[in-house]
Amino acid sequence: MGDALAAAALRRGVPLLAVCRGLQVLNVALGGSLHQHLPDVVGHDGHQPAPGTFGSVEVNTEPGTRTAELIGSRVHVRCHHHQAVARLAPGLTVTGRAADGTVEAIEVAGPSFAVGVQWHPEEDHDDARLFAALVTAGQQYGAGPRRGDDLEEATP
Repeated sequence: MGDALAAAALRRGVPLLAVCRGLQVLNVALGGSLHQHLPDVVGHDGHQPAPGTFGSVEVNTEPGTRTAELIGSRVHVRCHHHQAVARLAPGLTVTGRAADGTVEAIEVAGPSFAVGVQWHPEEDHDDARLFAALVTAGQQYGAGPRRGDDLEEATP
């Protein structure tokens, strides 16, 4: 269901912030693949130190990307994942990586707001920049000409 929902949002230009598993679903929905157990690939468990425990990872963003514009060139994030992007799907761009090379942020090419982060921005209560950007994009989308176009089709 998640992959179909992600694909539908992208088709309609609905703003999308894919968080952790959401980034993984987005990548797979568009034709990418995942490392099934990241510690086997990177040689450590820093992205998920223990069950129920968040890791702290530094992410370096790619200059000129929406992600870098929103959060800066480097950010410390809280993460909890053992899977990660292996093969990037067509139409996606890597916009942030951890020091071990793990893909931590992606964007969908095009004008619509479609950003994915492998970390949990909701765990950083002092930094709401990604959520603020999503809300702004949602307001712009709602005020645009597409508003209500797919209402009948979307009603069950």
